[in-house]
Amino acid sequence: GISPVPTFTVSSPNDGSVPVTLAWTFGDAVISSSPVTIQYDVIVANVVGNQNGTMLTNDAALSYTDALGASKNLADSDNIMVVEPVLTIDKTILVPPSPPDAGGVVTYQVVIGHDVSSAATAYDVDFVDTLPVELTLGSVSISLSGGASGASDNSAGNQVRVRVAEIPIGGLATITYSATINSGVIPDQSILNTGN
Repeated sequence: GISPVPTFTVSSPNDGSVPVTLAWTFGDAVISSSPVTIQYDVIVANVVGNQNGTMLTNDAALSYTDALGASKNLADSDNIMVVEPVLTIDKTILVPPSPPDAGGVVTYQVVIGHDVSSAATAYDVDFVDTLPVELTLGSVSISLSGGASGASDNSAGNQVRVRVAEIPIGGLATITYSATINSGVIPDQSILNTGN
């Protein structure tokens, strides 16, 4: 171990827009056992520069003065490659409106999964569908399979908004929601509804 407990600082901004420096300052440290390990977790920032296949280099440096008063400087680095998931979305009309006129209820189903080229788990997946003015949102349900987890329904007003914390390769998130056709529609009118 090592004492005293170091002071820890993080440079700003810590949002992926610029390199971030983490610093542990020990002062006059006493090492009671060796080696001393510093372990920390980081999140790959969701920025334009971090694309699938991008290599990121993490540099570390250690500076200290030994018992004889000599200054010592050590450095090392390691690389990680950014691996991104590739998701697919399949939206269908599960139950057509009956009648196909004002007052009719249509049921949509959206299935989110991984493309065959995907190589990583997807985190914090957001699905949004803002319904057109011709429709009024009804019920929303979410079904997860294949290890997908952490679904939350944040739908409000006329917008379907669902977040899934994690969809591993082979996992699926199925979102089913209904909508009522509003009055004012005209015969043969086409109602376009797109989800993202």
